[in-house]
Amino acid sequence: MADHMASWRTVPSQFAQGFAQSKTLDEQVRPVDRHRAITAVIVCLCIAPLYAYGWGDGIRVAIRDLTGGAGPVRPGMVTVYGQSRHLIDNLLLTGVAAMVFLLLRWRACGFVFVPDGRSLTGTGLALPWRRWWRAGFAYCWCMLAGFASIDLVSAVIRTPFYDYPFAARYENGLAAMLYCVNMFLAGPTEELVLLGIVVIGLRYAGAPWWLVTCVAVGLRVPFHLYYGWAAFAIAVWPVLAVLLYRRMGMITPLIVAHGMYDVSTAMTNLTGVAGSSWPRVLAFSIMAMPVVWAVAFCTAAARRLLRYR
Repeated sequence: MADHMASWRTVPSQFAQGFAQSKTLDEQVRPVDRHRAITAVIVCLCIAPLYAYGWGDGIRVAIRDLTGGAGPVRPGMVTVYGQSRHLIDNLLLTGVAAMVFLLLRWRACGFVFVPDGRSLTGTGLALPWRRWWRAGFAYCWCMLAGFASIDLVSAVIRTPFYDYPFAARYENGLAAMLYCVNMFLAGPTEELVLLGIVVIGLRYAGAPWWLVTCVAVGLRVPFHLYYGWAAFAIAVWPVLAVLLYRRMGMITPLIVAHGMYDVSTAMTNLTGVAGSSWPRVLAFSIMAMPVVWAVAFCTAAARRLLRYR
């Protein structure tokens, strides 16, 4: 009985270890030794249908908006029916992408959720969770760097930088809530397909990091072209995403950070629906978290540097 209870005590720590990896991807992924070309083809065949289903229409609309010169068209009335259908599509894409990602990680890394049987207890549990939060906040800055690059290039080449076409009219509060849920699901769909599967799959096939990064850029940029001709500069985002994912070896903080980033920006347009300013206050609170983290992180780093001088 005691042994049984002891084994159950290790479950939370094992889950934390798998949920918040402390190893880099170079330490996790074991590339195949034979048939690398065939493996690469299989990985591409996994990515292609997911990409076409999730972003095919978005790419066509983005190119139309880019060449039209008038920017993206704002959506009409957001309805419960429309957002419900969109939610089903997002959940389907997320579910299939998660299964593909976990299968690839099992083949490439030898585990699905937990890397090994070792548990983390006591102070050892704090390290991976601290890295998890750091990865998430750092990823917010990766996204901001991408959009700041668009703004900078747009100013240099003197082309318009169009805003995201957020919805402005909602059928009711439920429609607005479903809209925010769908905005959050951009996190798991994009990061699983455009980052996790791409990086794990291609590295498993033996692809060099420069090629992995180029593929990640090529997949992420096209459906963002509605921002204008300067939108090609958003390539900074996937480049930093690959570097961060390679360094931290964790996908879940990037998923959550992306989802919360999109939700926070969407909520700034919900003031009229809620009848008060609380969505905007909540949105700016979420946006402030990476700034607070950056200040705290830089302050702690400066203190350590001064301490050892």
